[in-house]
Amino acid sequence: MNFGSFLLRIPASRLVLATAALAALMGARGHAAERVLEISITEALSVPERLAAYRWNFIKAETAQGQPLDEIRQPEDWPVTLEMGFADAGHRGMSVCNSINWKYTLTGESGIRFDNFHSTLKGCGRADGKVPSEGNDVMSLEQRVKARLPQVRSFTLSLAKGSTPPLLTLSFEDGSRWNFDGTPTERTKYGDDRTQVVIEVEAARQRCAKQGPESRQECIRVREVRWDEPDRTDPMKNANMKELSLGIKEMFKGEIDWKSAHDFSYAGPWQLLRADAIDYFKPAEGSHTLEYANKYRLHKQPSGMPDFAYTHVGRMFPRSTP
Repeated sequence: MNFGSFLLRIPASRLVLATAALAALMGARGHAAERVLEISITEALSVPERLAAYRWNFIKAETAQGQPLDEIRQPEDWPVTLEMGFADAGHRGMSVCNSINWKYTLTGESGIRFDNFHSTLKGCGRADGKVPSEGNDVMSLEQRVKARLPQVRSFTLSLAKGSTPPLLTLSFEDGSRWNFDGTPTERTKYGDDRTQVVIEVEAARQRCAKQGPESRQECIRVREVRWDEPDRTDPMKNANMKELSLGIKEMFKGEIDWKSAHDFSYAGPWQLLRADAIDYFKPAEGSHTLEYANKYRLHKQPSGMPDFAYTHVGRMFPRSTP
């Protein structure tokens, strides 16, 4: 993510000061500062903590001699990336189509065992929704993954170095290997200082700025909103109740009641954000929605960088909008 996208996360009330800070920073250094992880991943952390700091994305499976193992590979027509995750409490799982959950145990310096498997039970076809006539390719992959995991015997873990991502290799009793690279989890990127908020999103695309690098980028309008009734101490409970009442009208009457939705106790200033600036959120062009989001307060960013970030949690209203 480039520097312009960070600027666009800044609330409007801070935009002028932040812009000045950025200009000074750019002028002094000739390039933009970069966001740093809120939770630093170093050798000082325990192995379970290092494993839990990343989502591990499948790269390839190979034999003991380094030849490709095609029986375990990412299906070309399946949009879900094969991904593994760990929790430092000794649990987590792997996503194929269903989520395969397990308990893992570390032994010695590099030993690892997976057991106590259980998974969800949804049916899985191809990305186009069709099921192949000669068996289900994704489901058969999932069965092969589940059969192989109990045979893992050891692992190697290397931390990120410069532009090289962290790497995880699981080795099996027959010498074959699964290789993964790591993407920082939401907690690793943004830390633990989190509150849940509701944001109003107007996704009609517009230029992020009148001039400069941001003038070539597309933005959406976002603001934080809140309802203080009936329980002033619990805004999210109020939002859930508002969602229920709006949803009943929408479902049973076909009514999208923006007048009731806009009965805010608080509406913050509109701010321009890059269309891809909110993690896990891809607003449809021209849509107008209320969304649940996590708002993180950031504490380790370089001077002049935004001190907040949003991640998407789910749709509040209207449910029928793409």
